[in-house]
Amino acid sequence: AERVEIPRGEGIELMIVTLRAADAIVRALATAAGANWKPDQIILNSVAATDGVMASAAQRTGQAYLNGIVSTAYAKNVTNPKYAKDSAIRTYRRIMAKYGPDGINIRNQFYYTGVANASDFVKLLYKAGKDLTRESLRKAFEKQDWVNPFLIKGTRVKTGKGDHFPVDQAKVTRYTNGSFSELGALLKGR
Repeated sequence: AERVEIPRGEGIELMIVTLRAADAIVRALATAAGANWKPDQIILNSVAATDGVMASAAQRTGQAYLNGIVSTAYAKNVTNPKYAKDSAIRTYRRIMAKYGPDGINIRNQFYYTGVANASDFVKLLYKAGKDLTRESLRKAFEKQDWVNPFLIKGTRVKTGKGDHFPVDQAKVTRYTNGSFSELGALLKGR
């Protein structure tokens, strides 16, 4: 079970939140805000750094508490106005309108990431060939090298025999007034 402890002492200026579950993230931020602890910087893991999770947290902490949170992202932010006319975002909306469940929240970043991952998996299936086996899929996985249109511009999906991390690029993002926005250049690393 998650546990949130508020540090005691002077000069503690950083909070790093590595929880993955959305409700745990919201609880951790609400606990810190409820204890009147506002560090100079809050860093949030990329999995939970979505506008939807932050909207839930804002209901418990207030928007001002969350402004300035920093994270990383490799996928385009489906809710950011920057991508409103992006072709991959429009493709995602068409896919979800046709195949998504009734009443879907099309602005949910988790659905978007699922479509991005599915796009890569379809490419893997084609690369594995018509005689699909576990071995052919494994070999295809080790030969990924393409651009996924659902990811931030410049991000490559690439693997090799000794490298099984398909995405090793991201941008730093900052949350302000309801949305994460990208900062600076694409960074390489895991």
